[in-house]
Amino acid sequence: MAKPSVLLLDEPTLGLAPGIAKQMFKLVPKLVESGVTVIMAEQDVYATLKIAGFVYVLENGRIVADGTGKDLLGDPIIQKAYLGGSK
Repeated sequence: MAKPSVLLLDEPTLGLAPGIAKQMFKLVPKLVESGVTVIMAEQDVYATLKIAGFVYVLENGRIVADGTGKDLLGDPIIQKAYLGGSK
């Protein structure tokens, strides 16, 4: 597809070796910088929050939190529930 404006990624790191997953998390911000909107569902909460512009946290199909990746990364409730304590 030539010049997509939106890219939907569903669990893009599932089953990948850690090094390859790391590369994917470096690629997404570059896509955004090039003008592509990226919508991503991902289980690696910490890595996702580090690169996300805006996040919706879903639990059992309901939005339980939202905000910038940076804000949620620093949120003690998110840290305890999804990151195993403080990072």
